[in-house]
Amino acid sequence: MRLLAKLVMLAFLAAPASGAVVRSVDVVSGWDKPPYVIAQGDTGFEIELVKSVLQNAGYEPNMMYVPMGRSVRLVKERDVDVALSVSRRNDIPEAWFSDVYVVYQNVVVTLKNRNLSIERVEDLKNHTVAAFQTASEALGPQFSQTVAKHKGYLEMADQHRQVSMLLLGSVDAIVLDRNIFEAIRSKHPKGPDVEVTVHELFDVSLYHAVIPNKQLRDKFNLELTKFRESGDYQALANEFSLINLLDNYVQYPFLTHLEHPSDY
Repeated sequence: MRLLAKLVMLAFLAAPASGAVVRSVDVVSGWDKPPYVIAQGDTGFEIELVKSVLQNAGYEPNMMYVPMGRSVRLVKERDVDVALSVSRRNDIPEAWFSDVYVVYQNVVVTLKNRNLSIERVEDLKNHTVAAFQTASEALGPQFSQTVAKHKGYLEMADQHRQVSMLLLGSVDAIVLDRNIFEAIRSKHPKGPDVEVTVHELFDVSLYHAVIPNKQLRDKFNLELTKFRESGDYQALANEFSLINLLDNYVQYPFLTHLEHPSDY
């Protein structure tokens, strides 16, 4: 009995002072899309953001990486606790969506020396196009209808290959987030030498975490707000050389299109 009492006392002394128990949660993300997600090293803007928010809420995230389309299936079947980078266009119960935690700016990128005229989504019908996986679902009905029967259109999970195909001239245009393009291009052997044109055809894209558990979702939203208002969100964006579009969305939720220089 004396030994048992000592063990109980040691366990009590080792417990956190607050009495809180840190619970592990399974978080699923799509494959590499730097600077947002860098699976090798378990880092990237979104990964570090979500880790911090969940840890501040008293949870320890267990990260998993799968092809982008599979995240939704896993969370719908309740095989994971949290799925990242999900738009409201997905068939998921409305209540499961967290607050917007990251805003993307999807664009069309072409080689400047080809001098392609792409002013509307419909103009893509005349060119070979490589888009990110699930683009036909994420970019709205007009884009979906345009590429539905387009034989020169393909989607891929490997965005490094997508950027390489453009820079090597294998396709006329690629569709992807502006920050992702810049991150991958900066490390490509031909990246610095190739001039491109960016065509802004799409509104900004708002992304949520999908969290079926209400208690976890409410804590996530609360800590996300604190993280942004403290300045930590902007500091993290700076660390990954990321344009922070979330603050504009929070202040001006009606703003869906942002102007940037189109040639670089």
